[in-house]
Formats: sequence, structure tokens, C-alpha cells
Amino acid sequence: MIDREATVAALLLNYDHNPQEGLLVYRRAIASGLRGIANNPDVHVNLALYLMALGESVEAEATFRKALDLAPAHIASLYNLGYLLYTQHRASEAASIFRQVLALDPAHVNAMINLANSLQSLMQRDLAQGLMRQAQLLAPDNYLPASFELFESTYDTSSTDATIFTKAKHAADLRCAGFQTPIQMQIKKPWYQGERPLQVGFVSGDFKMHPVGFFLQDWLPFVDKSRLTLHAFSMLEVDDAVAQKLRAQFATWQSVARMGDEEVQALTAKLGIDLLIDLSGHTDMNRLPLFACRAAPVQISWLGWYATTGVANMDYFLTDRISSPESSAAHHSERLLYLPTTRLCLCEPIFAPPVSPLPALQNKRITFGSLQSLLKITDATLHLWRRVLERTPSAHLHIRCTQLGQAEMVALFEQRLRDFELPLARIELLSPVSYAAYLESYQSIDLMLDTIPFSGGTTTAEALWMGVPTLTLLGNTLIARQGASLMSTAGLADWVADSEEDYVAKALYWSGHLDELAELRAGLREAVRASPLFDSPRFARAFTEAIESAYNANLLLQPLRDI
Repeated sequence: MIDREATVAALLLNYDHNPQEGLLVYRRAIASGLRGIANNPDVHVNLALYLMALGESVEAEATFRKALDLAPAHIASLYNLGYLLYTQHRASEAASIFRQVLALDPAHVNAMINLANSLQSLMQRDLAQGLMRQAQLLAPDNYLPASFELFESTYDTSSTDATIFTKAKHAADLRCAGFQTPIQMQIKKPWYQGERPLQVGFVSGDFKMHPVGFFLQDWLPFVDKSRLTLHAFSMLEVDDAVAQKLRAQFATWQSVARMGDEEVQALTAKLGIDLLIDLSGHTDMNRLPLFACRAAPVQISWLGWYATTGVANMDYFLTDRISSPESSAAHHSERLLYLPTTRLCLCEPIFAPPVSPLPALQNKRITFGSLQSLLKITDATLHLWRRVLERTPSAHLHIRCTQLGQAEMVALFEQRLRDFELPLARIELLSPVSYAAYLESYQSIDLMLDTIPFSGGTTTAEALWMGVPTLTLLGNTLIARQGASLMSTAGLADWVADSEEDYVAKALYWSGHLDELAELRAGLREAVRASPLFDSPRFARAFTEAIESAYNANLLLQPLRDI
């Protein structure tokens, strides 16, 4: 006799459809009262995964916990709950859950990896690296430990373009294993301006309120659609306000999160994509295998990642000459494709209040600021900031970020500050606030202290708009040169230090020249508005010309391929 409940449960667990439909199917099935479904923890886990895909994190967490009520040692429920907590910046809770998974299954490599990620967020980098090495021994072909090592290298002051290239190549080889043979393509003839628009695709999981979304939204409307037709291939299945704004600038918007690489290749072929631009690199939701097997005649890496991809079939890396000097070209799998001034076009922040007078004039002391993630506040950064505060004994430092909204993270970070002998009495640790209030917080800061070696991007741009310059240190990798590129393009090259001693000296200089700093602050918004950083029409033209030249140059460098 057929067990109808077990049969329906099995069908549900093999059900694979879009999240909206899946959500309805699972809810109806659980509401049916069939015990084989309502009491099956796997069914609740799948429902929770659909809820996660749709951004319903509160209900997803409750659903995972319902599954654990049914089966407290259910590994899938524990693991996915831990991952959800990690994505919500609840690193301590996530670490506890991943430890429970490993107690049940000591060889659960993904739990080991995510425990390491959680410990990294808790500023326990040594423990995290040890776990990743253990995971690498258990699963040498797993991409994630290599990716973690690559990311960690961007926070290491000893890293260079050469060392990061080695790590990126290793990570790419693992990520793209089995995909490195290019598919055969046919390019019928060279393209000439005016004959037809080039079909340009963008692949990303960050078409949303994210630096990638912010760096796209203002200049895309100025692209000449007679020269470029833009197509979006999104790894997101939900929209926010930025995604909705971006949608209007693309001729097509394809959700490819649930498509295999062959399906996406077929889609790019159907749309006649001439160039495909990667906006993820080695970050979450990347589709590097798609590029490894060449989904378009010309492929370019740009936003979202800040080093070479290490992927052999990635043709170009779009950058600027400060971020990527010609000396770094040998340490890229791609050819460097230079924009004339800046690799980033910044958007004018919404809700931005007017630029305030310099607070130091009223406070009679300077206030430094950092509004970046705690991950960027490395040991090297704390050593440097201690030197600055020692030389400016009346100065205060304001630090605000998402992690400081949790009491545990505040306590952990305060202990780090004590360990590095920073003066806690002069440091204010501030909780996260709304975006409008976040921008207002620049009104209490005189100048920003950049982190090393992972310099600021969006935060530096927002600070400039609020009249607050950033003191940055020129480093040895793209991400360590990002601040230098931004400040130089804004006309503030003298805010780029060439050594730690110079960084400290510049901080000391500005703390003693408040009238000069006040004058700079008063005119900074209008100065950067007129600079290439915020000139959207100019950037759109430069981007278009770079894309067109790359397409035709690539035809000369590669033989035509027949299908």
C-alpha cells in the first residue's frame, strides 16, 4: 500500500521551482495536517530556505527552529540556521550553532568553514585561519578555504600584487575546475561605431543596496544607448530600492541564480552578448565558472572585486592607473584596461544634510573618524592609529559600524583597543543608525583616518560629500591603493601618505591647522561634485569608449573561433 504522506513529502523535498511558488507549495503542504509532512524536519528546512531566498529572515529563523523542535540533532536545520545567523551579523550565535554541527559531525567541512568565517567576524583571526587549514586538509578540492585565504591576504600589509595573484590563481583553479576549456564561439566580423550597439552584459549578485549598486546607479542613465545596449544577469531573486532603480537602465534583466552555467551561456548567446562584465570576482554569489568557459567573446572583470580574478579566460581588468599601475600588469591573468581618471563613479548620497562647520572650531580639539567595518580595522591599523593619537593628545576618535550594535562585539573590540594600548577615554564606539543619521554623524568628525591595508571606498566617497577628507596610506595592492585613487581624483593628492611616518605627520599637521581644514571642508562638496568622481556623464562616456576599444582590440588579439 502506498504511503501517501511519505510520497508527498518526497515530492516536496525534490521540488525545485522559483521561491515565490515554492513558498506557497510548502506552506499549503504543511497546513494540510499530514503528519508525514508537518512533522518532517526536512520539509521545514526547505520552507525556511525559500523564505531566506525571499529575504524573510525572521520567519526563516523561526522555521529552522521549528525543525529543531522536531529533531534537535538535525544537522541540516542546525547548519542552515547557523548560516542565516551569520548573514545577519550574529557571529557569536552562528559560531555556537556551527560548533553544535561539528560535535555531531566532526568532518562537516562547510560547518568548519563557516565557523571560521564567524570567528573572523569576532576578530579571532588566528583561530579562523587554523580551522580553514583543517578544512583544506579534509577537502583539498574545496574552493572556500582557498577563497578565505585570498580574502585574508587583502587585510595583510605584507601582501603584494604578486602574492595576491598566486592566491587568486589557486582559488580560481578550484572554483572553475572542469570549466577552463573555452566553448567555441563565432565572431562574424569586427564592430564599428555607428553600425549597431554593442550588447553588454553585467553579471552580479549585488544589484542592490551595496557598493556595487551604488557605483552603478548614477552613471548608467547617461550611457548612449545607440552605442551600448545593457543587459543584467542577476544572482538576486529579490529587489530593493536600488535594484528597482537599476532595472530601468537595462534592456533586459535576467534572474540567473537558479540557472546552470550552460543555461546562462545559452541565454547570452540568444541575446547576442558581445561583452560580459563580471561584478563579483571571488565574492559571494560569483559565477566565475561561467567566465572560465567563455560565455561571451570578450570578458571583463570590474566592480565587486579588487584584484585579479586569476581566471584564464577573463580578458580585461577595468581599472585606473593609480589603483593598478603598469607595474602590476604582470600580476593579473587579465590585461589591464584603463579608464582615463577613475575606476569608480560615485553617486550623490540621498538624505545628505548640508555640510556643517568644522566641529573642531567649537570643540577646541580635532575629532578623527572611522565608519568602516571592524574587519578592516586590522592590527596594523590599530598600531598606526595609536601613533596618531599619541602625537595628538587632545584628539578624539569616533568609530561607528554595524558590528558595534552588539554588546558582545563592543566588549571584544574594547579589549582589542586595550591590548594595543589605545586611549579608550578618547575613543567613542558608536552603534549603527539609519542612513540619514549615519550621514549626519560626519558633522561631528573633522577628518577620517583610513584603514590599512584595506582602504575605504564607499565610506571615503560619502565622507568627501559631507566635506570630510580622508587621510589614506598608499599601499602595495589595489585595495591598499583605492584610497589614494579616490583622494587624488578628488584633487586631494596631498592627503595620500607614502609611509606610516608621513601618515602620522599629516594627521599632526591638520590637527594644528584648523582654519585651513575648515576652509577645505566648506568647499569640498562642490569641489568633488565637479571632479571626475561624481561626474556621471563623463564617466559614462569614458566607460563606453573603453568598452568599445576593448572589443575591437580583443578581436585583433584572438583568432576567430568557429562554432
